[in-house]
Amino acid sequence: MDVLEVRNLCVDYLCEDGTALHAVEDVSFRLEQGRSLGLVGESGCGKTTAMLGMLRLLPAEGRIMSGEVLYQGVDLFALSESGMRTYRWNKLALVFQGAMNALNPVRRVGDQIAEAITCHRAAPDAKAVKERVDELLELVGMTPEMARQYPDKNFLGIDIKGARMWKGAMMARNQSMENVGFLRTRIELIESFFDKDEVDEIWITFPDPQLKKKRNKKRLTGSRFLNHYRSFLIKDGLIHLKTDSTELYNYTLNLVNRNNLDIISSSNDLYSEEKPDENLLIRTHYEQMFLDAGKKITYICFRIDNNKPVIEINEDDN
Repeated sequence: MDVLEVRNLCVDYLCEDGTALHAVEDVSFRLEQGRSLGLVGESGCGKTTAMLGMLRLLPAEGRIMSGEVLYQGVDLFALSESGMRTYRWNKLALVFQGAMNALNPVRRVGDQIAEAITCHRAAPDAKAVKERVDELLELVGMTPEMARQYPDKNFLGIDIKGARMWKGAMMARNQSMENVGFLRTRIELIESFFDKDEVDEIWITFPDPQLKKKRNKKRLTGSRFLNHYRSFLIKDGLIHLKTDSTELYNYTLNLVNRNNLDIISSSNDLYSEEKPDENLLIRTHYEQMFLDAGKKITYICFRIDNNKPVIEINEDDN
């Protein structure tokens, strides 16, 4: 049986002059179990309207003119609103690319998550709801978590993805953490934001390993970026890499050894060790995904030499 089948879906928007704008016309598709399906089209072609129509979440001026949406054989258009609520969020959901499209910026993010749970679960226990909200917020990443553990230190999360940063920032604000901040920038520009001896440690968690040789300049633990970090790390400043990529771990370990940098700790299977450092037990959303998929997590911590540039290795010699 198909997980989802859409048959001849048509959606109109009613205009102020009484005319109708045909936003979605005669759309049909099927989604089989274990498969992914992408709807591709230019901006404004009706992709989002189709999804909103399927979930019966159209704005007031939107109208489903015809069609059927079957989820595991159940006709969603035939359900009552209360019946539809048992499917929304529990079995079907629309996840927007940008957090600002999904969350209200003037309300606490935790309250909004709790509201979704309360609306779509049968009489949930208040304590259980709070525990679930806290669990979901913990998936945001390690910057807020480390800031909570070390209130006497300042932490700065750096990312180019605004939605990811926004979630972390809301978590920090909701928990009144004054020692955490976020910087949205391209990592290539990082030297523009810090002065000499301004940073104690750098944590690089689950970056793109950039495995192709021609992309080695984009590796965040390559010589190019290590020399960037040298400009603002304190003397004997630390760099941490945590990754599921064995290739990136081995490359970094080799680069560090070739440049005679001081390795503080390294592991090619972090969680096989009996007592990892408590900081290493902080798991980001992506790390948990990798662990659930059975991947090993690797880790290396080393000191950078401020007085000597890092020289790139020839990978053909490895």
